[in-house]
Amino acid sequence: MKPHVADAAITACLTGMAKLIRQADRIARRSVEAAANDSQKAVTVALDVEPLLNEADVLLTAATIILRQCKEADQAAPKRGSWNDPKGPIFATR
Repeated sequence: MKPHVADAAITACLTGMAKLIRQADRIARRSVEAAANDSQKAVTVALDVEPLLNEADVLLTAATIILRQCKEADQAAPKRGSWNDPKGPIFATR
């Protein structure tokens, strides 16, 4: 994956994750407010947080995978003169 594409994908994942976490925070705050009046309703409201956090976790995992693949691709790229250089070692006769 090209670096600029990877950067855009990682940024999109992290932006989406932040949006979901803010939404989960709003719901969590509502559940705390509801707990003052009805603890059962508070727990019901709090359960709405779980899918948002799971989705945020998926986005974080995706960003991590993209980053790891880019790092592995950089390390796997042949260096001039190395044994994995398609042109062969720098001292080889051509």
